[in-house]
Amino acid sequence: MTTCGAGWKKKDKNGNSYISFSIDKALLPFIIDDKKMLMAYPVKEKKSENSPDFRLDVFCPEKQTQDNNDLL
Repeated sequence: MTTCGAGWKKKDKNGNSYISFSIDKALLPFIIDDKKMLMAYPVKEKKSENSPDFRLDVFCPEKQTQDNNDLL
């Protein structure tokens, strides 16, 4: 799993809550397909008020399985 971005809780002009994510520019263009999963995890201890509320990770299950098989 690799951290690829961060997310912040926000509200629109009508007061509706949403999460705004920013993806690391080094990963762009980033293509999501059936071999990748994006997962958002809440940040438990924010360092400051401007710190992100969520950590965004990319997970490639096939790659992990292949890497584990290389260890056998």
